[in-house]
Amino acid sequence: MSVVRIKSEPKGALSDGMDRVIEKRKLPGWAKYAAAGAIILLLALGWFLAPRGNRQSVQSDRLTISEVRNGTFDDFLPLRSLVTPLLTVYLDAVEGGRVDKILVEDGASVKKGQLLAVLTNADLQLETLQSQTYVAQQL
Repeated sequence: MSVVRIKSEPKGALSDGMDRVIEKRKLPGWAKYAAAGAIILLLALGWFLAPRGNRQSVQSDRLTISEVRNGTFDDFLPLRSLVTPLLTVYLDAVEGGRVDKILVEDGASVKKGQLLAVLTNADLQLETLQSQTYVAQQL
């Protein structure tokens, strides 16, 4: 049987025969500086190539160029949206009936006490006419 000795332990190492110091691999100094320089270069390049807030890139085929002249300027954007009122009030009638005339259109501003629509109730009119006839007969 033969005995092979691995490497002798450096001074100050553990006295247990099985432990040995493992050297950590480190990047050489020039590699660290090169990596830092590359990162700084990429950040600077990104800063200069990034779009600015005061600029906008538009394709040339989407542009219309014409002469300048005086006139009215109609500025509009075609948008689809849903408008909802801030306050919604539901109305209820004491007596039911049919709507004869609408006095206020949708979206118009109204005031307190303003008439909105005229309702008619044929049954109520007939009942009132019968009551008047009955009172006239009694007199």
